[in-house]
Amino acid sequence: MYRIVVCRAKVGSPVRDGMPLMKLPALTPAGPGSGALQVVGEVGLLASSSTGIASAGGIKATFRALEYADDAKELSRFRSLARRMGEKTSAVLKVLSKGAIKLGGLVYLVVSVLIAVVGWFAGASWFVFSLIRTSRRLIGHKGEIA
Repeated sequence: MYRIVVCRAKVGSPVRDGMPLMKLPALTPAGPGSGALQVVGEVGLLASSSTGIASAGGIKATFRALEYADDAKELSRFRSLARRMGEKTSAVLKVLSKGAIKLGGLVYLVVSVLIAVVGWFAGASWFVFSLIRTSRRLIGHKGEIA
């Protein structure tokens, strides 16, 4: 039986003291219906995301991202943030913490609401223009039968 063991580093080690470690499910022997492939995929995603953050944003940004990420998918989101921000990634993570990866959804929401409001105003102004134009035509006939 194979297991992945995750333990905390000793005090005074290069790893930050008190840094929470990601929890990974136990790796069991490969067989039908086992989740071994999922665990291997998650560990691979974890490693590639950490490497991507380190190359784009530096080691400090990597440790901050590991501190804030709850799972490998969130770490992947931090990797895309590091690609966009470059060397500023560590500062962004220090200020915004986990909210840095949630800003993408917020920006999408703001843009979609803005488009909806502009569309509504365009439709309302067209309706008022059409109403005024029709009213002027009716008043212009002065009671004649059309």
